[in-house]
Amino acid sequence: SRQWLDEHNLERIPLYCVDKYGREMFKQDYTYNMTLEQLYSMTFDFAVEDSPAAFEHVMHFDKCKVAVFDRPWNRQAELPDDRFVRCSGWQEIDRLLEEVQS
Repeated sequence: SRQWLDEHNLERIPLYCVDKYGREMFKQDYTYNMTLEQLYSMTFDFAVEDSPAAFEHVMHFDKCKVAVFDRPWNRQAELPDDRFVRCSGWQEIDRLLEEVQS
C-alpha cells in the first residue's frame, strides 16, 4: 500500500492504520495509527479495504468511495452498497480513484 502510494507520486498522503479490533499489539509507535473514534472524526473521499469485517466502519463515511481489494478471504462477501467496488489489483484501484477525482 505504501509502495503504491509512493510510486504514484502520493508520498504526501498518509497511510492510516485503524485499530478496528482493539488489539493490544496495535499500540506501536506509528504516527498514523488511530482508534475507531479518531477515524470517525475525520472525512474521506476514497478508501481501500480488504476486510469484510471493516466494511461497517467505512460505511460511516457517506460520500466515500471504497475500493475493495479482492482477496481470497473477501471474495464471498457481499458488498454493502454501490459505493463499494471490487478491484482485482492496484491498476483497477487507480482507475477508480481517477473516476472519483474527476
